[in-house]
Amino acid sequence: MTKDLIAFCGLYCGACDWHVSFPKAAPGDTNSERLKNGTCPGCREEGNICGFCEMKKCATRKGIDLCGKCAEYPCGTIESFMTDGKPHHADIRNNLAEIREFGENEWAARQQRRWTCQCGIKFSWYDKNCRCGREVKGY
Repeated sequence: MTKDLIAFCGLYCGACDWHVSFPKAAPGDTNSERLKNGTCPGCREEGNICGFCEMKKCATRKGIDLCGKCAEYPCGTIESFMTDGKPHHADIRNNLAEIREFGENEWAARQQRRWTCQCGIKFSWYDKNCRCGREVKGY
């Protein structure tokens, strides 16, 4: 498992509604073509749907790959994001602690298992049922 789907803030991009719905790009697609075609490569790639993200901009400016590695964590920007009322944003503090405990690759593998139905179909943060009909445990 790769850490490519770990957002700078500590979210798991693999459970994002957009990524679950449109995960794959056509071979050779540029990032702008991916967006135009409705696909999402995750927040770490340039030109993605999350390009406006303040945490990504800040981490990139500071040369770090995860907000939890910043000397200023938790800052006002990420605190505001964690408390904006969206359940998956509230999980960031726990996610970053688990990433420190298990390491990025193991945490990403655990998240991939957590957000994949028994049938093998991925589901997102707010799904209540998999496309196969099984109930899944989103938020």
